[in-house]
Amino acid sequence: MKLATRAALVLILVVTGLFALGIFLVYSTQDRVLPKVQVDGIILGGLNKEEGQKVLLRLEEDLKSKSVVLRCQGKNWPLALNQVNFRLDAAAIMEEALAVGHTGSFFRRVRDIVQVWRKGHQVPLVITLNKEKIYQIMDKITKEVGFLPQDAAFQVLNDDTIMIIPAREGLGVNKQQAYHNLLASLNKKE
Repeated sequence: MKLATRAALVLILVVTGLFALGIFLVYSTQDRVLPKVQVDGIILGGLNKEEGQKVLLRLEEDLKSKSVVLRCQGKNWPLALNQVNFRLDAAAIMEEALAVGHTGSFFRRVRDIVQVWRKGHQVPLVITLNKEKIYQIMDKITKEVGFLPQDAAFQVLNDDTIMIIPAREGLGVNKQQAYHNLLASLNKKE
């Protein structure tokens, strides 16, 4: 009987200890990002909202100085990100980073914390670009490589021969799709 009492006491202590640890983990870091939470390879773990936004502003300045290459029909056009008003929404990124392990029920929070500690968590970049400037650049590219579609036709030549002109599809840039592809590419870049 004494062994069963000891086993029950140990079990109660272990469960109570785990419960207390869970409460501590969930409530001790309410205003800080959990460890192993990162954005674009930069660890945000342990930072509060203001500190994280400062880090993200430095990342934004670094990314603004870079350029991407737009490709169409074997031609390349460099595009400086500062040319299209590249911006990171630091507030939205930090809001999502701070929410990891801090939202939902107690059990969901504990599950999220354990998952972040085991595997880490990548917060996506929230990017804004000037859509009109990008569309202007796409118009320039379309003028260089694009052409209008042509219906099939025939032409009677001077010697009374008939020349058949085949149809051809046009080529242009889908500006809206290109804009979304550019945003997706910037979000996936590491």
